[in-house]
Amino acid sequence: MPQSIPKKAWELANMDKEQFFKTKHAHHHAAQLKRHGGSLRKRKPVSLDQDEKPQRRDLKSVFKEFKQVSMIEYLHGTNSVLAALKSGKRDEFGRLFIHNPKDTLKLNQIMSLAKKKNLEIIERVSKQDLNLMTKNGVHNGIVLETKPLVPNELKCLSTTTHDKYTIIKDDFGADSLESFPTINGQEGQQGQTKRKYPLALYIDSITDPYNLGAIIRSSYFLGVEFLILSAKNSAPLSPIVSKSSSGALEFMDVWNCSRPLQFFERTQSESNWTIISSISPTTTVKNNIEMLDESELSELLYKSPVLLVIGSEGEGIRTNLIQRSDYTVALKNRGDIDECVDSLNASVATSLLISKIVE
Repeated sequence: MPQSIPKKAWELANMDKEQFFKTKHAHHHAAQLKRHGGSLRKRKPVSLDQDEKPQRRDLKSVFKEFKQVSMIEYLHGTNSVLAALKSGKRDEFGRLFIHNPKDTLKLNQIMSLAKKKNLEIIERVSKQDLNLMTKNGVHNGIVLETKPLVPNELKCLSTTTHDKYTIIKDDFGADSLESFPTINGQEGQQGQTKRKYPLALYIDSITDPYNLGAIIRSSYFLGVEFLILSAKNSAPLSPIVSKSSSGALEFMDVWNCSRPLQFFERTQSESNWTIISSISPTTTVKNNIEMLDESELSELLYKSPVLLVIGSEGEGIRTNLIQRSDYTVALKNRGDIDECVDSLNASVATSLLISKIVE
């Protein structure tokens, strides 16, 4: 007995296959629904009571929570925390976490400063909790909850004297001058009456926070007045930078520069600063910019304030910044070294150059 072949769904609906699936799954226009007597309309969802409806979060509250979380960082390490509490550069502090620190002398100083600032001190905290806060950083058992350091924006440098340096900031689209006392306005060596102008550092393309921290530490120790960071390609001022600087970041004046080319051009034309770019001995420089010998560096600060530009170990300073410098300088090697060791670490090279300039 022959078996009957079951009909397909579109055959039962007296429709061709394409029309059937379009009718079933496609978007239906109001006129199409009217032709079908409303039979294609989807079922209405079951209405819920007000208490049963899922609550949609307000976008403003979500943004507010995100902003609050992003404005907290965990400063770690004995020297970093102590320096932050001493310097007063940070706007706000949260809680202080303590877990079995070794340096009791500095711990007593930290505890004393924290109590003066009315900070909440939490001593019953595990090492694992501190590891999570610091992303496994070397915290020495001391972590401070605080707001991040945000450097102010700088347009250019202005004419500077021995006693104070002047910068130009952006004040709602207008130029605003601000002056600061210098630390290098002392007498020359051996009772000389000559006085030195300030030395500053412009950091370009240093993206390693440990390298940046080491540079800041050397700069503070050797008497650099302030630092300028290239905004787009420098490491941010994070707790790692503060830890690597052994707390020197908390005492240094640091500025941000979003438009390096305009900064260099205006500083050259509107101030008495001398801009010197540190380069490799093998770097070819256009525009015939004079290269200084290392022996000439010690006399520079008696003539004018100096802005020393430092770049990364691999790429160095960007070419368009070198071409806007007054001079270049390169550290010489001993001449018979292997090509595998053709340069110094950026922080080491910076320390040597600063030392030669301020000596």
